[in-house]
Amino acid sequence: MYAIEINLVAVIIATVLAQAVGFLWYSPVLFGKRWMSLMGISNESKKGMGKIFVISILSSLIMSYVMAHFVILLVITTISKAVMLAIWVWAGFIATVTVHDFLWGSIKPKELYFLNNGQHLASLVVMTLALFYFL
Repeated sequence: MYAIEINLVAVIIATVLAQAVGFLWYSPVLFGKRWMSLMGISNESKKGMGKIFVISILSSLIMSYVMAHFVILLVITTISKAVMLAIWVWAGFIATVTVHDFLWGSIKPKELYFLNNGQHLASLVVMTLALFYFL
């Protein structure tokens, strides 16, 4: 096994951009109102979201760090390869794992599964493109 040098600034930039996609995705500008309705969240129940945001950012940071390894190890040299990597990772690991949440009842209705997974895919593509560009 050999050491892989990861540009931590690139990882942080990719994390920030992926989080920005998530904030936009779940904002009132795009799907925020519908998502809140599907989740049964009201404006009053938004308290305590700070802890959730911190955990979400840390999760995204870990994902970005791991994806940086994939970008380097797979020698991603074009934008199309970066996008395909993001799609394959999403299809193989995110969409397949989260489908269990839908099937076993913690994510209902089906629209919520697609809405959440759309955000995961968009964030992962942006993250991977940022890593491709900045690594």
